[in-house]
Amino acid sequence: KHGRVNLLINYVDDLMYVRTTTNQSAKERIAAETIKHLPEGSSVFVGLDVGNTVWHVAKLLVSDPTKIVVTSSLDAANIYAEAGNPRLYCTGGQLREVDRGFYGYWSLQNLKSIHMSVCVLGSVGIVNRDGIGAVSFDDRDAKLLYAKNSDMRIAIFDSTKCARGTLVEGLPWEAIDLVISDTGMPEADRERIEAKTRLVLV
Repeated sequence: KHGRVNLLINYVDDLMYVRTTTNQSAKERIAAETIKHLPEGSSVFVGLDVGNTVWHVAKLLVSDPTKIVVTSSLDAANIYAEAGNPRLYCTGGQLREVDRGFYGYWSLQNLKSIHMSVCVLGSVGIVNRDGIGAVSFDDRDAKLLYAKNSDMRIAIFDSTKCARGTLVEGLPWEAIDLVISDTGMPEADRERIEAKTRLVLV
C-alpha cells in the first residue's frame, strides 16, 4: 500500500517537473503569439486558465496597463503580486497542489459572475479528444465557464500535448475561436483541428 502511495507521489512530482520544463522555447513563442490576438482597448478583461503555457502569457501581460486579468492560477497571481500590479482578480477556491490552480464551488461561482473580453485556455493533452482535454471534472467546468463568459476563446498548448491523454474532454474545437500551438504538431492533429476552428502554429 505504501509503495503504491510513494509511486503516486513520485508520479505527481515527475508530472509537475515535465510540465514546467518541457518545450519551454515553444511555450514562449506561443505566449508571444497569443498576445498579438488579444483585443485592444483601455479596459480589456483577460481570463487566464491554469497551465504552464498560460503562465507564460501572464508573464507578458503583467507589464500591459490596458489589460485586467481574471485567473484561477496561483502562479499567474504570483507574477502580478511580485510585480506589484493590482490589475488582477483571482477566482479563489480550493487550491489543487498538482497544478497550483483554484477549483471548486467558490471558483465556479466567481467565474459565473464575470464577463471577459477573451479567455486563454490551456490543456494537458488532446489525445482521443475532440477538443482540449481537462485533468478533472472541476477543470472541465472551469474551462466551460471561461468560454461561456468570454467574447473570444483562445486555446494554447505546445505540441507535446498531442501525445498525451486526459481524463475528460474540456471544450470542443467548435467552441474555440483560435488554437495556437507550435510547428511540432503532427499533421493529423493539424488537419482535425483546422476542420473545426482556426489554427496558428509558431
